[in-house]
Amino acid sequence: MHMTMIELTQRDLSAATATSSVTLSFELRQRSRLRTQLDDGREAAIVLARGQVLRGGERLRSSTGDVVLVQAA
Repeated sequence: MHMTMIELTQRDLSAATATSSVTLSFELRQRSRLRTQLDDGREAAIVLARGQVLRGGERLRSSTGDVVLVQAA
């Protein structure tokens, strides 16, 4: 069964409840473009504007409405 990769393209500044999470080291949170795996095993691509570090506790949103919580490793 082929699963579609989730593309996380924007920060979610609302108080939306996250449907999943991703745990990233500081080095990975500095990257604006990254292919990774969510904590539930699904593949994801993070594609954000350059120049901003992701912080633990931030949320990212996909075009399909998925909200993913960023956790610092």
